Parts: sequence; structure tokens; C-alpha cells
Amino acid sequence: MTLAFHTRWLARTAIVTAAVAALPAAQAATVTLAGEHFDLVYDDTLVGLFGTPTLSGTSLFFTPAAFVTQTLNGAGLGEASASLNFRVLPHADWTLDGVSVLERGSYLLRGADSFVSASGLLRVFGVADPSSEQVAALQATAPFGLANGVAQAWTATAALAFGGTPLDGSLGYHVSFGNLLESYTESSATGPRRAYIDTGFAMIDFAVSPVPEPAAPMLMLAGAAVAGLVGRRRRG
Repeated sequence: MTLAFHTRWLARTAIVTAAVAALPAAQAATVTLAGEHFDLVYDDTLVGLFGTPTLSGTSLFFTPAAFVTQTLNGAGLGEASASLNFRVLPHADWTLDGVSVLERGSYLLRGADSFVSASGLLRVFGVADPSSEQVAALQATAPFGLANGVAQAWTATAALAFGGTPLDGSLGYHVSFGNLLESYTESSATGPRRAYIDTGFAMIDFAVSPVPEPAAPMLMLAGAAVAGLVGRRRRG
């Protein structure tokens, strides 16, 4: 662990601690999840329909119980939405390389022109430079197209990788994910109509890696120089 990275880590931790201490008592719902290579800070009053998260390794997962929208017999458009916000604080000598989202659920369609959809945006920026925000849209792996009145499974993903355009993580990273489910049944259609969709599982994975030790090349050069000097003295 280098002194510079240790100092930056202490500075980030102090900033977060001060920010939490400055919150009014009614808002002091900040939770810190301590991971092996990073910590996550969030407000547990703002997780909404996603519910309480669990950190396992480098993945944060949710098992919502009521993230659902349903429309019946031509009632038009229904929706359910929720958003998540986290501060990611990599430990000293670790950096964030990327963030990805995996979401799973079920849907059911019955009747002509009934449809459902799942959409969302994953956003990440370095707290030291908010203008560096990177964004990825949630994409379903298959169309929501089976209108046969039978429950179907769906999966959607979103991913960001920072290798080509690294973010300034000196003060940590802000990660947000906004999610929208929609259901619709057409009023002019005949017969029973139903559009139902839910989210039963969501996972955010944080790809981290150790920062290369910047002093290593210099130590190798210094060692080579010392070896050369010793060799010359022996020959002398």
C-alpha cells in the first residue's frame, strides 16, 4: 500500500463521515456496506421498490417483493419505477474498472395490443469530476412478445467499462440506476386483456482491480544501479 493511496483513502473516508454527520437527524439513514475491496454508502430510505440490498463479493443484489405493474381490460398505461444511488469507495490501491446491471423478472400478456416493457439507465461518474458521467441503457435480452396468457421470464442488462476512458476516483464514484416498468392494455380490443410485469431480482456488479504499484519500476532500476555499482567495485 503506498502512502499516497492511503492518504487519499483517508481523505475520502473523512469527507463521507463529515457529510453523514452534517445530515439532520430525520435524514440520517446512511448505511455503509463494507466489502473486501471497496465500501458502498447509500441512504436506506431511498431504495424504494428495490428493497434492502445485500453485498456479496463484488455484487450488490436485490430481491424486490412489490416491484410490479399490471393493467387489465383496456385500463390504458400502468407503470412502476424506482431509482438507486450509491457512493462507491474503493479501498487503498484498488480502482473501479466498470459497473454492470443484471435484472430478471416475469411478465404475462393476454389480448390484442397488450404490451409490457422494462427500461432503465445506469450512470456512473467520479465524484471529483461529475462532468465525466458515463451512461448505459438497460436492454432486454429478448422481446416481450408472447401474448399467450402464460407467465414468461425476462432478463435485461446494462454495462459500463472504464478502461478506455477512466474516471477520477480520488473521491470515490457515484453510481445510480433508474428503472421503469410499463404495462398497457388497449381499450378498443375485445375479450379479456391483461398486461403484467415484475422485477424479482436485480444485481449491480462492481468490477475492481488492484492499482499497479507505481514504485515498482523505480525499485527495479535502483536495484539494477546498486548491482552495477557493486560489480564495478569488485572489478576494481
